[in-house]
Amino acid sequence: MKNLLRILFPIAAILMVALGTLAFNQIKNKAAHTTHSVYALTDLVKTFTLNEPGNLEVTTSGGKIEVTGHSSNQVIIKAIVRKNGRILDESDSALDDVLNHFDLKMEKNGNQIIAQAKRKSKMSIFKNSSIAFEIEVPHRMSNQLHTSGGGIQLSGVDGIHKMHTSGGGLTIEN
Repeated sequence: MKNLLRILFPIAAILMVALGTLAFNQIKNKAAHTTHSVYALTDLVKTFTLNEPGNLEVTTSGGKIEVTGHSSNQVIIKAIVRKNGRILDESDSALDDVLNHFDLKMEKNGNQIIAQAKRKSKMSIFKNSSIAFEIEVPHRMSNQLHTSGGGIQLSGVDGIHKMHTSGGGLTIEN
């Protein structure tokens, strides 16, 4: 029995050291491959102030557009990035991959606010991804809304509105 223990004890010790080293390397490699997006929340949310009623122009490829009126003179645009139906945030490394295949623009020019998300290539492998917009606007705001694959929802906004969707529903509420 003592001879058996003399043989098994060193083998067990070697196995424990080997398993511990393997586990440590897996944790270290996982930490080295865990990345965060170079896009910050400020890249996905923009706020603009208007001094008079304005015009909003929104275009997106494959995402929904939701515009809601509020009592402020600010326009708040939030870009919602999805891949495989899952919403991505700035801590998700897949966010970079998706945004690198879109031209995303949110800007103000006078009293005109523009939000656009266009695919850079129609042959993109990122067809299972989309950028939607959730936007809060002053109650008096004209809107031009265009999406090629999502619905449009407009509520609580007075103005001249033009809307087009080629793949989703259209909801207008006062």
